[in-house]
Amino acid sequence: MIKVLITTSTFNHNNLNRLLKKKKFKVILNKTGKKVNENFLKKNIKDVDSIIAGTEIYSVKILKKAFKLQSIHRIGTGVDNIDLNYCKKNNIKVTISKTDLSIGVAEHSVGLIYSAIKKITYFNNLIKKNKWIKQRTNILSFKKIGVIGFGKIGKKIYRLLKPLNLSFYYNDKNKSKYSDVKFKSIKEIFKICDVVTIHLPLNKSTHHIINKKVLSKSNSKIILINTSRGEVIKETDLVKFLYKNKKSIAALDVFENEPYSGKLKNLPNTILTPHVSGYAEENRNSMENEAINNIIKEFSEK
Repeated sequence: MIKVLITTSTFNHNNLNRLLKKKKFKVILNKTGKKVNENFLKKNIKDVDSIIAGTEIYSVKILKKAFKLQSIHRIGTGVDNIDLNYCKKNNIKVTISKTDLSIGVAEHSVGLIYSAIKKITYFNNLIKKNKWIKQRTNILSFKKIGVIGFGKIGKKIYRLLKPLNLSFYYNDKNKSKYSDVKFKSIKEIFKICDVVTIHLPLNKSTHHIINKKVLSKSNSKIILINTSRGEVIKETDLVKFLYKNKKSIAALDVFENEPYSGKLKNLPNTILTPHVSGYAEENRNSMENEAINNIIKEFSEK
C-alpha cells in the first residue's frame, strides 16, 4: 500500500477520487481546512511515500521523520518552505506546479487595488450594518503605480492596467523591456507612487525587505498590495505605519503566520484575504490534477 499525505487546506473530491480509484493508494487528508502545523506533520509524515504539499514548512527536523518519503509534489510554484538540500541528499523528488498561476494572482491583486481605491469593502460592511454613509472615493486612472518584482505577475498587472494611463515604475533585478515602465529603487517607489504592489519570491534578500526604513519615507496615502509572501513585509513596522498614516491602506492576501490573527485585523485601513490569490477554480483543479498525475506515474511500476 502506497500512502499519500495531502496537506493542502482544500482538495477537490473529484480530483481526489482519481487517486482513490487506484486500490494501491491510501490517502491521509488534512481535514482542518487550515494550513497544517508542525505537530500535524510529525504525527502523519512518518510512513508516507509521497506528499501533496502546500506552504507548510518541511524542515530537516520534519523530513528526518519521513523515513519512507520518496516525493513531494508542491501545489504552487514556491519551494522556500522545503529544505531542498536535504531532499537532494536523500533522493526525495520535489516537483512544482506547471500551471501558470500568474493571471489569477494578477487579477486578485488588481481586485484588491480597486477595493481599496473605491472603498468597496468599506461600503459593503457599512450597508450590512444598516449604515448608509457616502464618502468620496478616488479614480485609479492617471495615478502612479509601483510594481516590486516585475516577473510574470508584475507584467500581467502592467498589461491589465495599461489602458488606465497610469505611470508605471518597477523594481526588479532584470531590466524591463517596456519603455514606459521606469526603474526606481524600492524607497523611491514608496515615496512617489500612489499604489505599490509586491510580487517577490521569499529568500534571504527579500525577507522583511519592506520595513521601517522603507515605510518611513513612504507616501502617507499609499495603497500597498501584497499577494506574494507575507514574510517580505515586517508586520510590526507596517502596523505602526498604518496606525500613524490612517489614509494609507494595506490590502494583503499573505501573512507571515497563517491562519492570520494579528494586529492588522484590528485596523480600519486594511483589506485582508486568506491567501486565495492562487485559488481560482480553474488553476486549482489544474494543479491538483498535475500532482495526482505525477504520483500515479511515479508509482505505476512499483
